[in-house]
Amino acid sequence: MVVFNCVDDEDYLSKSEFGLGKRVILFFYWDLCEVSLKIKPKFDELCRKYEKTAIIYTFQHYGDDLLTSEAFEITKTPTILVMDDGCEIQRIVGEELENQAVIEGFFEKYAI
Repeated sequence: MVVFNCVDDEDYLSKSEFGLGKRVILFFYWDLCEVSLKIKPKFDELCRKYEKTAIIYTFQHYGDDLLTSEAFEITKTPTILVMDDGCEIQRIVGEELENQAVIEGFFEKYAI
């Protein structure tokens, strides 16, 4: 797995070429969001579990980040989505993610 923290890693754009033409998981969260904080430990655990097979980008999302909001149509945090060769194939948003089985199923299906 390759995890890119797109807030702290200034070079993530050049590294993102690694994921071109491949399936990637994108995780948008907000440190002040209760649901984001609740699911983050499970998300991190699954990142470690699938470290050899998944490409994952994490974004700390802010309400005034219009570029990210518009580019990925983020209206609520947390949001996890999977893209394959530049096309979105599934998205899970907000309270849906409080069910750990939903997150696990998402990784089992797409982190391969």
